[in-house]
Amino acid sequence: MKRSRLRLQPAHRQAAAVVTVTLATAFVSLVILAITFVSGIITAQVEGQYAGTDVIVQPTVDDETGVAGQIAPADVEKTDGVRAAWPVPENLLGKLVADESKIDDQNPFATPGAFVDVQVAPPGADSDTRLNSGSMPSSPSEVLIDTAIAEDNDLAVGDELVLQKVTDGKPVRLTVAGIQDTPKSALLGASPLVMTSEGAATLAGDPVEFGGPAIYAQVEDGTDPAQVVKQLQADGFDATTTEQVIKDMNSAVLVMVASLTVALGSFVAIAVVTAALVVANTFAVTVAQRRRSFALLRALGATRGQVVRLVLKDSALVGLVGAVIGVVLAYLAGTGALNLLRITSSTAFPPLPPLSILAIIVPIVLGVLLTVAAGLVPAISATKVRPVEALRPIEAAAGKGAGVIRTFVAALLVAAGAALLAAGWFLALRNDSPDAAVTAVPMLVAILGTIVMMIGVIAGVLVVVPAIMRLFRAVLGRIGGVPGRFAALNAGRHPRRSAATITALVIGTTLMATMSVGANTAERTLITELNSSSPFDVIASSAAFTDSSAKRTQAVDGVETAVQGVSVDVKAPNGEMMTILGFDRDEIERVSVLDGLADDVRDNEVLVGKDRAESFGLKDGDTLTAPDGTKVRVRVNESLSLTLTTEETVQHFSTSPETAVAARLAERSDPQRKQTDAPTILTEVGSVLGPQAQDGDDGADEENPAGLGLDMPGVQRDMFTTAVNGLLMFATGMLAVAVLVALVGVMNTLSLSVVERRGENALLRALGTSKGQIRAMLAWEGVIMALVGAAIGLLLGTVFGVVGARTVVPASVPFVIGIPWVTLLAVVVLAILAGLLASVIPARSAAKVSPAEALAAAD
Repeated sequence: MKRSRLRLQPAHRQAAAVVTVTLATAFVSLVILAITFVSGIITAQVEGQYAGTDVIVQPTVDDETGVAGQIAPADVEKTDGVRAAWPVPENLLGKLVADESKIDDQNPFATPGAFVDVQVAPPGADSDTRLNSGSMPSSPSEVLIDTAIAEDNDLAVGDELVLQKVTDGKPVRLTVAGIQDTPKSALLGASPLVMTSEGAATLAGDPVEFGGPAIYAQVEDGTDPAQVVKQLQADGFDATTTEQVIKDMNSAVLVMVASLTVALGSFVAIAVVTAALVVANTFAVTVAQRRRSFALLRALGATRGQVVRLVLKDSALVGLVGAVIGVVLAYLAGTGALNLLRITSSTAFPPLPPLSILAIIVPIVLGVLLTVAAGLVPAISATKVRPVEALRPIEAAAGKGAGVIRTFVAALLVAAGAALLAAGWFLALRNDSPDAAVTAVPMLVAILGTIVMMIGVIAGVLVVVPAIMRLFRAVLGRIGGVPGRFAALNAGRHPRRSAATITALVIGTTLMATMSVGANTAERTLITELNSSSPFDVIASSAAFTDSSAKRTQAVDGVETAVQGVSVDVKAPNGEMMTILGFDRDEIERVSVLDGLADDVRDNEVLVGKDRAESFGLKDGDTLTAPDGTKVRVRVNESLSLTLTTEETVQHFSTSPETAVAARLAERSDPQRKQTDAPTILTEVGSVLGPQAQDGDDGADEENPAGLGLDMPGVQRDMFTTAVNGLLMFATGMLAVAVLVALVGVMNTLSLSVVERRGENALLRALGTSKGQIRAMLAWEGVIMALVGAAIGLLLGTVFGVVGARTVVPASVPFVIGIPWVTLLAVVVLAILAGLLASVIPARSAAKVSPAEALAAAD
């Protein structure tokens, strides 16, 4: 018999599978490109840092004083084989200033400008540097800049720039000796300036204060750096070859890249599993719809092996076509993203993503393997078609539901998963150990429970689909009329197909809900704990503050309100000095982030946290005697990290206490905040209050010449919230690929059901059903599957998120469950809209079929 030609049969029925594979493989390729790009940047930074260097000599640290010693380059140059040696201060930064008149020499962070990394040029670096113009710096007053700095600041060779030192805030004027291409390593941080070692030393300040500069050295041509290192070590130096340093740092980079790969790989796995479910469902339906074709082939003499190969060839071609398109889309998306970054961020970004063989081969191989594996079971089922079936028409038959064994296994897995989740919760409530290994036990148990329950739910979706569809049939009979009733009936007739589609949605929505609920619960719990411990966003005190200090603080962008109080240091029972803050209760009510705190603050009482009380030797009910003889009662609070009372009570301890300022930051969504982050607000507050404190002498000492006490717990709150939101946005973006794939599955299921029920739809049209009702029926069917998948996913995700958060929060911290109702509601609404959108194309196709044409159509 002549071999069958390799083709998609029929091609239009495989379109959804191609789209699904395209989305999954494009995601895989993009992730590989991202990992390759990031690792390349980090490697370039590591290698660029030590370019032109053969040996590195580190200063030794005195075990008793903890002070790093200093090494003279001349001492290193005395070693045989060393050609040149020069000092290199580490982590050296300066601030590039456009307007010298705006320099704040007391606070470089408040000066307008951009921080830049300062690197030392090794001898003979001209050959190692991609110079565009000019030359390498040859004197301490010269500097080499890159094209990004030159373009941003309109600088050319021979121009002068101003660099503010972070050590003492003083400006340094430098002449641009040359301009080089922006190195790839600049993408991880500030663009570098290159100076001579003498020039860099002028920025470093006292070498002892900054840990002592390391000495970089070059060896003579033909000299083995390892032999030079051995000689230096014999002379008492802490020396290492540059090759070994780079190797060690690259090993650390490899660990970081591996962690990134695992993190992103988990999202890739989710997208691939979801795609596999959709593709397997597509192939199962298309094979079932082609039973007559396969029966005809069998009647004409085709063997079972030929039928299997035909189906698997179709499957492989779907995977190959989808994967190739996915790789092309990934490179197009990567190119677009990089060029957008070149426009909006830095020209150091390359215009094209790196050419990675892995980013091409892995997605293609994965796409083909995925579709072949998904088509294996349908291919085997195709061989069971009897030739006699070619002689009679095939009508759409109701699919089989779940068997007894599947039902039992699913129930057992769900029960086991629930038990493990409960065990994880129980262990977390009794686990307050500082040992990380012990602390991780509840989380690992909960993760195992999550996996087991998820497998049980995936297996059990088929069990509950018929019951759910009967419920929808009863409800939609009243809401959606005949189209709604038929939609639920059609979805329930093929429970395996509906279950596969719903399962894909369950996976995506469960993970999104888990991330949202878990992050929201952890955030609310820890923010509540932070609020209980530190009820003020900003606390500052100084004897030099004036009546305008609070007003000036409130004038800072991002500060909602600021109040003025008093502060005094009192000797505690253990002999240490304890700071007591005093504010009027009305002021506390205005500025505190902890509700009800003002009601707990009373005259002639000090409110002190439990840990703080223990550190000062205080107990609840103790009495402090003020200099004027007033007895002040100590009341211990569970979490407070400061000592608080009324302003009147502080006056008993001192008639001239220091002035204190407390402030509350505006919410990020508040226009007053102007999207300013908390660290910037802290810098601004410090620049406002610092000079005031320096004008006074009281309270100053050698360690704090300004006599300024400044604490800003609001920074911690703000940074934690920002980190949680950023992580949540990243995870949601990654999981959106899986959800998009699942929605393609919904559209695919509806499209295939339209083809399969062509005769039924024609009969409905012949009986008077309008095109609008046909479209409504498909729309209801899409909404039903999207709603069921979203409902199951949100329920599971809420449970998983709450339990997961409980296992990572210490048992001693009061647990606050946070349900992001708006987010979960948005998922439901989006599910409904997605179900409607997925039904548009299938509904239009179903409505266009004329009754006579459809009744006469065959497979």
